[in-house]
Amino acid sequence: VGDETKAIYQEPNLRYRADDEQRTLMSGQVLLRGLFGPELLAGTGDDDNDDDETAVIKLHTADYTVDVLTPNGNICPRVAELRNEAYESDEYKKWIETSLEVKTVNTFMKEKMGLGTVPEDILDCMMTTICTDRKLPDVLNDWVSVGDGGMFDRVANFAVKNFPFPYKYNDGAYSKVGVGPLWLEIMSNILQIVDPGNHPSSSLGTSPPPPPPKLALFSGHDTTLMPIL
Repeated sequence: VGDETKAIYQEPNLRYRADDEQRTLMSGQVLLRGLFGPELLAGTGDDDNDDDETAVIKLHTADYTVDVLTPNGNICPRVAELRNEAYESDEYKKWIETSLEVKTVNTFMKEKMGLGTVPEDILDCMMTTICTDRKLPDVLNDWVSVGDGGMFDRVANFAVKNFPFPYKYNDGAYSKVGVGPLWLEIMSNILQIVDPGNHPSSSLGTSPPPPPPKLALFSGHDTTLMPIL
């Protein structure tokens, strides 16, 4: 596996894949720095030795609007259709229209927060606020610990069920279609080792792939993990 003539952080020994969002790029960079810090520093050029080369780790990425690290309706219309079907389903409508908790949260958003609907990213906003010791709006600042039943908890619970709903609906059809291209990337590395004859390149009649990496790192989001799970 890999290429013993190359440094451990060079391809094909390492393959680093991330989408083009600053936070995912930085997460991958921090992890790689922790793993390969000594090797990277040893390969950095200095004024006393011009023969040293600057250590470089290649990054594989794509424009965010056309990447496949999350289900992407921009490049696959069926992904967008499946997401819409989930939110238009009888199951979803029944929950939204009959749940007392949903009505409580929606009323709170309109009367106390001045919002017509619950923002899709509200959980991100709430959790990053409390995790960095900043102040929540007074009407939401009723949490002592997560799970205590205050309005903070009610809004969080709504977001946790509402946003991932399409991922599980219809036996995960949205997840399966949306994550397929990424799963192919992941399995292309694994199949070379566990089942070489079943590698995607075999059925396509293309030339043999490069040696599989010793480490393939994918840096994505919760919206990357949810469809995979």
